[in-house]
Amino acid sequence: RSLLRAQGQAADTAVLVRNPTVSGGLSLDGTRTGVSAVQPLSFTGEGAAARAAADAQVSATELRLKRARLAAAAEARVAYVNAIVRSGQVEIARKNVELAGRLREAVERQHSAGGASLLDVRLARLAQVQAGARLLQARESEVQSLRALATLVGQPVAADALAGDPQSAAPE
Repeated sequence: RSLLRAQGQAADTAVLVRNPTVSGGLSLDGTRTGVSAVQPLSFTGEGAAARAAADAQVSATELRLKRARLAAAAEARVAYVNAIVRSGQVEIARKNVELAGRLREAVERQHSAGGASLLDVRLARLAQVQAGARLLQARESEVQSLRALATLVGQPVAADALAGDPQSAAPE
């Protein structure tokens, strides 16, 4: 809207002032008629100055629009990269849960064979629970980043639809 308003202002200013007058006359006996048109001209330069100011306004508005578009694109890229990173953190946390479960099983087998203490078993179980808690936190962060991205792009975004490499969102 600002751009259209500025373009309208530029069109409104010119050397010719936009208030021409036309007048006509007819004598009472009908023998004489006359028509005159008057177009005021700007000799002091206010028309040209107004035109230059309006052109500058159009240019400034176009630059503001371009800046807003670039800022929106950058914000979307940042949200996209954040979503990719958060999805990667979920994958790492998932693998950590799997490894902690395997560690717990191994420690429990060692405990059954007499090679590990009850404390070792309890510590392995604690590590598995902590890994599960980190997975839940990673999933929460992932959901928040996907929501932020969906808000920016105006449609739902699934984690599997994202590229695996955050560098893919970098401008060329």
